[in-house]
Amino acid sequence: MRTGPTNLSCLITSAMVDATGADLAITNGGGIRASIKAGEVTRGDIITVLPFGNYIVTKKMKGSDIKAALEHGLSQYPNANGAFPQVAHVEYLFDEKKPAGERVTHVWIKGVKLDPEKEYVVATNDFMAVGGDGYPFADLPLLNEYQALDEALIEFVTKNPELIRYKEYTIQKGDALWKIARKTGHYWLELVKINDLENPDLIYAGDTLLIPAW
Repeated sequence: MRTGPTNLSCLITSAMVDATGADLAITNGGGIRASIKAGEVTRGDIITVLPFGNYIVTKKMKGSDIKAALEHGLSQYPNANGAFPQVAHVEYLFDEKKPAGERVTHVWIKGVKLDPEKEYVVATNDFMAVGGDGYPFADLPLLNEYQALDEALIEFVTKNPELIRYKEYTIQKGDALWKIARKTGHYWLELVKINDLENPDLIYAGDTLLIPAW
């Protein structure tokens, strides 16, 4: 949670978008405190994952604000960092060799290139909304407040139980992991972890990958 995206963080941020109708969601990896084992998922499991009682808020942000937030969250990479940005409906590329604050090279929102001047509705948590973990959100306009993160996730999983399952994807000729990730709406690093890939560049047509069903 503090160095890269995971299937659980993607589920949580997807629940944030579902609860608010926002264009995208961003939450801090340090606020996600546990994993969930395979098998039956209980309310207790979810409360253990999200124990702080943080609630969801939406804020209005320009594209430039979103990029600044990603720069902040990635500033300590590859070191573990509680501010690491876990996101939904956002895809980005960054260069860890560049100085902090200048690392993010490309950003897409729902598959469309980020517009620095366009205003977006962003779902985040109340801790980050007031500047928690150093995020530059405190002075941005507050739009709405919603339920607690754990309640939103419980509701999301309850009405969409298939979301915690996986499906198989058969690799096609010409596929690359980043292409599969974009095609299925996930992150290539997430697919690396789920499938325990030692070298993400070595995938072969005809083999199968596990893909989260949401």
